[in-house]
Amino acid sequence: MEASTILTSVRRVLRDTGGTRWSDSVLFDYLTQAELELVRVKPWAYTLTRVVKLTPNEVRHEVLPPGAISLLRVERNMGDADGKSPGKMITQMEKALLDASNKNWVGDSGEEIEGWAVDSDDLKRFYTYPKAHPSVDMWVEIIVSTVPPTLTATGDAISVPEEYRVILQQFVAGWALQEDDPGADFPRGAGFIKQAYTGLGLVSPEEEE
Repeated sequence: MEASTILTSVRRVLRDTGGTRWSDSVLFDYLTQAELELVRVKPWAYTLTRVVKLTPNEVRHEVLPPGAISLLRVERNMGDADGKSPGKMITQMEKALLDASNKNWVGDSGEEIEGWAVDSDDLKRFYTYPKAHPSVDMWVEIIVSTVPPTLTATGDAISVPEEYRVILQQFVAGWALQEDDPGADFPRGAGFIKQAYTGLGLVSPEEEE
């Protein structure tokens, strides 16, 4: 799905097929913003899988790649010195349960990670059990939610799945109508934005206030 698919539909909704009221660059900005909002609400809508090196002798890690919004999963151990050999899968654990079952778990170290837990205070950090060995290079495969590429041309590929096409259109049309000044159509724009959030299983920010 290309950006033109979204923009053509949006222009029909806006009754601006000739591009006289909203330029392509303005609509590209809204479309990029719509993808980012979608990923914020639905983190699995755009993900990257990366192999990262754990911090030696640490139980808490911050090794997410640039542009990552949040960690979704620590998938598996990656062996060899350069982390290219898939190893044992890693189980997600609840940090509170680890704390309750073994108050000294943060002191255990090993050459293979058995479990991981989220850091509820910082979505870009995570815990591993056991902690990374102090003298062995340890690698894990992670899946992260990340910022989609900026859209600048009609032929650019939309990063998120096809199933979100209508929601992207609703966001773009809604923001265009609300922010077009003079002559903004706030009620109609708000209606489109409400439909987008409803489609995502949420209420719009305006309704929460």
